Amino acid sequence: MDVRDAWKSTCRVLLRGEVGELPDFEPYLMRYVEKVMPVKSALSGKTVTISSPEFSPGSKFISHDEMAEFDKRLRSMKLDINSIKDIDSAVSALGEHLYYCGDIITGNSSEVKTADSIANSVHVLHSNELYDCKFMAYSSVLRYCENGFGSSGGGESKFMIKCFEVFQQTRCMETFRAYTCNDCYYSSNLENCNDCMFSFNQRARRNLIGNRLFSPPEYQKLKSKLVDDIRQTLASKKSVPSIVDLTRD
Repeated sequence: MDVRDAWKSTCRVLLRGEVGELPDFEPYLMRYVEKVMPVKSALSGKTVTISSPEFSPGSKFISHDEMAEFDKRLRSMKLDINSIKDIDSAVSALGEHLYYCGDIITGNSSEVKTADSIANSVHVLHSNELYDCKFMAYSSVLRYCENGFGSSGGGESKFMIKCFEVFQQTRCMETFRAYTCNDCYYSSNLENCNDCMFSFNQRARRNLIGNRLFSPPEYQKLKSKLVDDIRQTLASKKSVPSIVDLTRD
């Protein structure tokens, strides 16, 4: 299984069916996630992925696998005496020889594409700052996660789509600040909650829709209808409203 298969599997778990191919949902999944971007290596000219667009104009970059060559060049560099006559000239001269590094893939990582700052992770696409993760795409700043898409901030979570600042959650979609929660959708500020949809500021609750309590059979019936609607909308429009939009407005 690769990350595209994991996307389909995650959709089946969360949405009771598939919605389409992973690349078609890139704009939706990348919304509100720290973006990676391509630049050219100043040493080889090849494409390098970096984690942030916040660099000074004229900055130069290298790939992580070019560090040995960069180190070799830096060791042999000698500044002209006129370049170190004062602090400003020294900083300017040194700046011409210092590069930023991208494509940082370390540890026991494999099948990582278009990503930066990845450690001990497998089957990763278009992501950054992931540690000990697997089957992740369009995500950032997560640890010990799997089957995560369009998510950012947190750890120890799996089967999630568009989840932000989460910890120990499973089978959730469009959650924000949800901790130790399972099977939640479009909810925010939850702790120790299960089976909640469109619910906010709850602790140790379950079977809630819009903060209203339902019996388990009633909840499952309404949940099925709402999840089917989310799936159909996502499949046709390749996007649905985000929990971030709801909480921001």
